[in-house]
Amino acid sequence: MKTLVVKVKAIEGYCDTHKVRDCFRLEGGKLSFLGGNKHVCIYALSSLLPLLPAKQRNIDEPDDWLP
Repeated sequence: MKTLVVKVKAIEGYCDTHKVRDCFRLEGGKLSFLGGNKHVCIYALSSLLPLLPAKQRNIDEPDDWLP
């Protein structure tokens, strides 16, 4: 599986947890924080959870829907 670094690109509306450029790393099933950020918003994370395993896998098939 690929290692992903997920970074906040923009914030629309109000967020008291994250700032633009906050990020975390996902290695396999392990989530770790980079920099000084020690928290992740459960609502933001829940919106990403279905996508993270899909982005981690190696895409070998020619008609894969994810590239």
